[in-house]
Amino acid sequence: MKTTPYLLLLIGLLNLLTFTSCSDDDKNISADVNIPITGYWQMAGTSIETGADINGDGAVEGIVVHDDGTVSEWQYTQAKEDPFNLGYKTGTWTIDNNHYVMLLSKGNNKHYTVTVAGNNNEKMYLAYNGKTSVIPLYRLQHLPGEGDSMMETMAQMKFTGIQMSDLAGYWELANNDVPNGDGNGIYIDEQGYISHIANYGGSDNDIIEYQSEEVSTTGGVLSFPYNGNTYLLYGVSKDVLLATLDGQKVEKFVRKDVPGELADLEEMTHANLQLSDLVGYWDKGNGSGVYIDEQGNVSDVSIVYSTNNYFSVDYHSGKISTSGKRFSFPFVSTSYSIFGIKGDILFATTDGHQVKKFTRKEVPDEVTRIEEIVNTKVPDKLIGSWGTIHHQRVYSDGYVSNDDITPSDSRSMQMYHKLIFYSNHVVNKYYNGSDYPNTYYFTVDGNKLTRGQSLNDLISSSIGSSQTFQIDFVSDTEMKITSKSGKASETYTYKKIQ
Repeated sequence: MKTTPYLLLLIGLLNLLTFTSCSDDDKNISADVNIPITGYWQMAGTSIETGADINGDGAVEGIVVHDDGTVSEWQYTQAKEDPFNLGYKTGTWTIDNNHYVMLLSKGNNKHYTVTVAGNNNEKMYLAYNGKTSVIPLYRLQHLPGEGDSMMETMAQMKFTGIQMSDLAGYWELANNDVPNGDGNGIYIDEQGYISHIANYGGSDNDIIEYQSEEVSTTGGVLSFPYNGNTYLLYGVSKDVLLATLDGQKVEKFVRKDVPGELADLEEMTHANLQLSDLVGYWDKGNGSGVYIDEQGNVSDVSIVYSTNNYFSVDYHSGKISTSGKRFSFPFVSTSYSIFGIKGDILFATTDGHQVKKFTRKEVPDEVTRIEEIVNTKVPDKLIGSWGTIHHQRVYSDGYVSNDDITPSDSRSMQMYHKLIFYSNHVVNKYYNGSDYPNTYYFTVDGNKLTRGQSLNDLISSSIGSSQTFQIDFVSDTEMKITSKSGKASETYTYKKIQ
């Protein structure tokens, strides 16, 4: 739809037609003001077929005389898109000296003065500069195409004195293909902040740019951004918002229910969150997520696709912090600021506007098992520094070698190493002559000690490399540990280093 004062009436009627007196057939048509002129009028006919194609473009034209003293101009082109051109209430009409007088727009806030030279409630002749058109306007009961509904829509519009409360709500752009909107839109709150909603394949894939822009004023007209363009507001009603990009073609936005996730976001934005509200596993929706414990520790969780899919856990990779009035958490090396939580949905953002959705789900088994490991107390006797004093190797053919490890024996010292066990399930291994340790994680289950390069290694042999040792005995001063491989084994005896 185009709504613009394009002078279709004056171009068609005043410039292109020859002004002469009315024909003898219509000599009895009076300019009596007692005969109303309000209603729909079409130039030169009562239908699309009988209307005059004044401009040679296949269009019919006319006016609408409104009860409130205004006049609209219309043109119907029968085009597939935008068939209706409308200059809504661009003119006015009054009664002057027993004649109807119209002021019809010629743009730039200027008008032509036209009088009604004759009207019998079926035909109406207009006069300009003392000359009367030979072609009359015919009264219509209905406008062509969607004209009637368009005029009803326009009648409900508010064009001036628009307040932010008139715009508040969720709006989607509509056209002939998607008359009810296409799932993408903007939400305007009563403070004029604009949130953009883009939908890709369903509500679960909504992308929300929360309060990323504002309603502003462009050239004295309220304007708003949408899809990278700036729209000038034309008018608004309860369910329809009209706006234009070029000042001529008016596009329609329809009011719809606020999408559920955005409604949730509006409710939760100012929620008084506690750390306990964040505890649990939050899935990002792509096989990854974060686990937050009661102390505010954050663990990145990502899925590893293989024959048997499993989760890899970057345990305690970060910590919950406070950014302004919001909690923040790290996820895949990026800081997320939490908007709020409602039920099992958490909304967070990386840039203050684009909203990311996390869904609370059951804690993965891998996280639970790691939690069990780190929460299991390391035996007190194991904690501390140990140095090797003896090495025994049993070969698969039954041959056995034994070596005491002493500083004076350079060969035996090649087998020397030092272990330092910590209460946090970390063990450092120092080889002879090295000041830089190899760091491992470990767990003890009865007399079985499992060591791996990460906590993930401790919970599944398929995840990475881990080794299992048998603790033959451990005391306050001495410890013996054996590792086996088939029929072969290797045993180290350690002495506690004070």
